Amino acid sequence: MKRLVGGLCLAALALGVAAAPLRDGVTIVDTGSTNALGYTIKLWSDGAARVGASNKSGTLVTSTRPFSVPGALAVRTIADARAARDAGAAGHSCVKSASFGTAKYVRYHAWTSADLTCPPFAPALAALATDVAQVEKLAGLEKLPKRMIHLMPNEPRRVPDDGGASPSPSPNR
Repeated sequence: MKRLVGGLCLAALALGVAAAPLRDGVTIVDTGSTNALGYTIKLWSDGAARVGASNKSGTLVTSTRPFSVPGALAVRTIADARAARDAGAAGHSCVKSASFGTAKYVRYHAWTSADLTCPPFAPALAALATDVAQVEKLAGLEKLPKRMIHLMPNEPRRVPDDGGASPSPSPNR
C-alpha cells in the first residue's frame, strides 16, 4: 500500500512538473559607444522584464528597473530569436562612427544574433529587430543614465567662482 501511494505521488508530481509552463527568455544588449552608455534588457516569456545601463560587453553598471511587456510581444520576441537561431540567420557588418557607433544584439541561450543596427537582410533578423524596437519603446530607456565619463585622477580642476559675490574684471575691459 505504501508503494502504491508513493508511486501515485511521484506520478502526480511528474504530471505537475510537465504541465507547468517553462519560463524562457532573451537578453537584448545595446553596447553604447565611446560617448554613451549602452543598456541591457532581460525579457522573459511571461512579459516580465528588467532594464539597466551597461557597458560594451553587456555588464550592468547600474541597478536594474522592472517593466512589463505584453505577453504576446514577449512570446513573439523569443520565438523570433529561436527562429533566427535555427535558421542560422546571418547579418551584415556596416560602417559606424568610432565615437558614436553602437551595436545591438540579442542573446538566446548560447546563441548571439548579428548586429541588429545594420540592415538585417535575413527575414528572421528583420522580424527580431522589429520585436526589439517594440520592447525598447516599453522599457523607458530615457530614464537610464546617458553616459558616465570620469575625470582622470590627476586632471587639474578649476576652482569654482563664489557665485558672483565679488566680480573679477574682464581682461577685455
